[in-house]
Amino acid sequence: MAAVFTLWHGGASAQMNHQHASEAACEETVLRCASKVMPAFSADGTLWLVWMAGGQISVASSKDEGKTYSSPVQVTRESLNLDWGPDARPKIAIDGKGRIALAFSIFRDKAFNGQVLTTQSTDGGKSFAPLRPITADNESQRFEAIAFAPDGTVFAAWFDKRNRVPARQNGKPYDGAGLFFATSKDGGSTYSDAQIVADNTCECCRLGLALDGSGRPVIVFRNIFEGGVRDHAVVTFSGPASP
Repeated sequence: MAAVFTLWHGGASAQMNHQHASEAACEETVLRCASKVMPAFSADGTLWLVWMAGGQISVASSKDEGKTYSSPVQVTRESLNLDWGPDARPKIAIDGKGRIALAFSIFRDKAFNGQVLTTQSTDGGKSFAPLRPITADNESQRFEAIAFAPDGTVFAAWFDKRNRVPARQNGKPYDGAGLFFATSKDGGSTYSDAQIVADNTCECCRLGLALDGSGRPVIVFRNIFEGGVRDHAVVTFSGPASP
């Protein structure tokens, strides 16, 4: 895979709004400048890559297991303050019909409050719809994970701090974040109202998401157990919306 990162020396230059000095090798949008890359295979064996570089999100595909790649498609239309945390990275999922769902997070302020943005492609990755927030709530969201169920539903999970403000208003401490989820019936264009799986989970580690043999989500996350002990936990679902 090392050869992949030598591709595409051209491309438009874009300045990132905020960048760790150790993260990016350069400030262009091309793959060799990427600080985060995520792969996924589609049902036909195509290898897809989504990456963040130069404050932008881009996508390309390979029909020969990574030997050569298509011309990259820039998903975003303006330079964004992308979440550069070590456990943050853009996510990509492809269904059996070739629809592509993407999700990634940005920083909205210097306090590292995030927002998860989503988009989709219905033409095989040639173009992507305008970005949408995954939820209307204005509190911080980070560390999203997405997957296509066999019936074409997109399942998404993320960490969300919406319960922080009411807890503090009631004079109660609030640790960590809530683990929330939502589903999309239109390939990732719009998502249902967010629902909570568990509150007061660890807010600084990425999620692991997979589907079981019945197409139901399974999430691995870092929880805050009694006594402040932080350790991995697993939640399964009895249905698409029933953790």
